[in-house]
Amino acid sequence: MATFRKIKSMEKNKRIKKFIPKDLAYELSLLGYNENCMGYWNKYLPEVIFSADDSWVDFAESTKYNVDETSGDFLAPMYDDVIDWFLETHNIIISALPLRDKTVNPERIVFMPSVFIKGIDSDIYEDPWDVNTVILDRYESLQTAIKEGIKLIKIENGRDRQNS
Repeated sequence: MATFRKIKSMEKNKRIKKFIPKDLAYELSLLGYNENCMGYWNKYLPEVIFSADDSWVDFAESTKYNVDETSGDFLAPMYDDVIDWFLETHNIIISALPLRDKTVNPERIVFMPSVFIKGIDSDIYEDPWDVNTVILDRYESLQTAIKEGIKLIKIENGRDRQNS
């Protein structure tokens, strides 16, 4: 059984940004995300709970971490893990495209969220954002793209139920 710890404040601030925010992690768990993670969220606590030795713990093997309504625990995935899950499980490519901000400051890099459905013609699905949708923070841009990916999975899940 894994042991868990809280990490020091400075270390936490650097690492916490690499984890999917709590609200998105919860939605992903409800959609079936159950990959190995380095920690988990609890809906009653404000921060990620990590394994004591920073090892990958197979939380997915325990139903406790795949949205346990009693304890409030659910997986805390990192961005790269979620991006891989979208592609491997749903053929959805999630990214944040870096661009130079030519309108305000050409030295500044901004990000545009991007979602592609692998193997689908762009005439069938197109990003809901236009060229002017730029975000200063890469992680915020990824969150925007992940939210769109979640919408697509929900639409697909609805189609699957209708076809059953």
